[in-house]
Amino acid sequence: MTRSRPTDPALDADLARAVGSHRSGNLGEAESIYRRILAKAPKHAYALNYLGTLLAASQRAEEGLDLLRRSVKETPQVPELHLNLADALAASGRLEAAESALKRALQQRRSPEALAKLGVVLLRQGKMQPAAHQLEQALKLAPESVDIRCNLAVIRAQQDDAPAARRLLAGATALAPAHLDALNATAALDQRQGRLVQAVGWLRRTLAIAPAFAPAHANLGMTFDQIGDRASAARHDRIALALSPGDPNAWGNFGNLIQAQGRPTDAEARLRRATHLQPRNATAWSNLGRTLNAQGRFVDAIATYRHALELDPHHAPAGSNLLFLSHFDPSFTPEQIFAEHVAFGRIHEPELARQRRPHANTREPDRRLRLGYVSADLGRHPVGYFLAPVLPRHDPASVEVICYSDRAVEDDMTALFRRASSEFNKISGLSDDALAERVRRDRIDVLVDLSGHTAGNRLLTFARKPAPVQVSWLGYYDTTGLTTIDAVLADPWEVEPGDERWYVETVVRLPTGRLCYGPPADAPEVGALPLATTGRIALGCFNHVAKLTETTLTAWGRILAALPEARLVLRSPPLADATYRERLAGRCHRLGLDPTRLDMGAATQKGILEAYGSVDLALDPFPFPGGLTTCESLWMGVPVVTLKGSHPVTRQSVSFLSRVDLPELIAESIDGYVALAVSLARSPGKLAEMRRELRPRMATSPLTDGIAAARAVEAAIRGLWRSWCRGGDSPTD
Repeated sequence: MTRSRPTDPALDADLARAVGSHRSGNLGEAESIYRRILAKAPKHAYALNYLGTLLAASQRAEEGLDLLRRSVKETPQVPELHLNLADALAASGRLEAAESALKRALQQRRSPEALAKLGVVLLRQGKMQPAAHQLEQALKLAPESVDIRCNLAVIRAQQDDAPAARRLLAGATALAPAHLDALNATAALDQRQGRLVQAVGWLRRTLAIAPAFAPAHANLGMTFDQIGDRASAARHDRIALALSPGDPNAWGNFGNLIQAQGRPTDAEARLRRATHLQPRNATAWSNLGRTLNAQGRFVDAIATYRHALELDPHHAPAGSNLLFLSHFDPSFTPEQIFAEHVAFGRIHEPELARQRRPHANTREPDRRLRLGYVSADLGRHPVGYFLAPVLPRHDPASVEVICYSDRAVEDDMTALFRRASSEFNKISGLSDDALAERVRRDRIDVLVDLSGHTAGNRLLTFARKPAPVQVSWLGYYDTTGLTTIDAVLADPWEVEPGDERWYVETVVRLPTGRLCYGPPADAPEVGALPLATTGRIALGCFNHVAKLTETTLTAWGRILAALPEARLVLRSPPLADATYRERLAGRCHRLGLDPTRLDMGAATQKGILEAYGSVDLALDPFPFPGGLTTCESLWMGVPVVTLKGSHPVTRQSVSFLSRVDLPELIAESIDGYVALAVSLARSPGKLAEMRRELRPRMATSPLTDGIAAARAVEAAIRGLWRSWCRGGDSPTD
């Protein structure tokens, strides 16, 4: 609470006593005295302001904010009253309103405190340059301020200026060697740069000074999670919660960790607590939406994302999550999906247009191109699995590959991408601004987005147009909605003639298909048809359970009803959670699918491949079919029955089956899907033949031809590059 001298001498003594109680933590007494003052003088600006501050900090935000607004209306010329209002607005997530309040305070007096607070509020909104300017001005007025140095260091780190960040933090720790925030910020800088062991060292030093410093425990939880030590991460998250049970960020961190451990129902309880503590925080609601999606509750998740966007229309992660999830819901038409994507672009592109500048790349249509790949999934992830057969096979005479990886923990597949790239840059912790400037400095000719609207995407970097040619490929199956992305490298089986109307980008179809599968070297051998031994048909689906829509489960119920001896094997990470298994069983029962015939569980990646040894026939979910899951099933000799839908994403498995010359596994309607699955289940000879032939058929098909796929990508980007060389370049290109 920022305090100024009251203006009503008659009430000085009462106000001083209330402020003393307030500062000493005797909040009940302070509130009582403030209210007595207001009973005598209802327009007393300081009593209104201080009581509002007390209430806002006591989880009575709306009542407190009302009093704070009344106080500045009564006495608008006092900057301290605006500062207290700004603090409460920022704490409740109303960052734009807090920014306005701070600017009004600065109109009254240009103080380092107001400048610094404005810098922090701008930082929280992602406005890096304005935030840095305000903090620089504050530091000039208060060069000994450790807090200002720490906050400015955070910005420099996100602007890819780690040396400047380290200088600021070194200055901060020199001024105050035991300053907890300075030590914590130094750890955060190491964490951003992937120096996780060093980050742990700084955080342990912080806790040696203050064992009960909750932020350090919370950061240790996040750092250990990145290292992969989830037991230690959970321990420190629990300590952070015990020390600061009213901190919504601590609840959010713990909920996200539990979600990553495959316990979505437990995660939901923690994330709901975060939204309860900070009901206007869009990030908290977006995180809750993710765990609802992981439980297959996409209707609830979509509603949660929409609520997050009501709170903050510019919250890009919530917007992307909503767009991604729109493909799961059968009620979304192609027209609606397209409109939602276009709306995303219209919200985010105008504010970033000022950052677009002409490009200095030399216009030589046939020269070697600097090809940049941007992804958070350059490792053991479906994107990594589909990129691995292609990236190492690029022609070095045609393209020079530069990777921008937003992946904190590397693995053996990350190492493959490192070896195959001319440059491999870790971008964790870089802001979108800083990444865009990095791409410009690197003189990238063609920048490729491998994420679309999936987790960890950097679409707002692409919205700044840092490269002359920008392309979306592989990780997404739809338009990005951004006009700054010139083309989508698409699949001719997924994107049929006329489907161009669903894309704001130019559609360039790759003749080899959008995805190329690289079979794992350690995949188990294909065994005999299980039905031949058990005498009982085993159907299976190893897709994420979020794809199991009511229409899918209803169709599966019809299939099982026609096959009384059949069982259905489901494998997905959330199925490790007993509560979730019970919930899914209840859904199945309501939809006519006997849950006693389900074999539900989770498995590792290798375990999934082995589990196909007990499945005779795979059932694709719809409207969102399998990707990597379909390829793995086929490689293990298990045919997949799929339903061709009306939108490109619904035809993902159609592409795979077409490229291995198995169009007879593609159904055109739900009735056809049910009939096809039942017919194949009753044809053990056909299933046995497919089991023998699928792997060798795939091995010689276009689906696994990484060289052809690499040449197709190179030809596509060369054509786009030549088009740019022929045309002009402006900030809106």
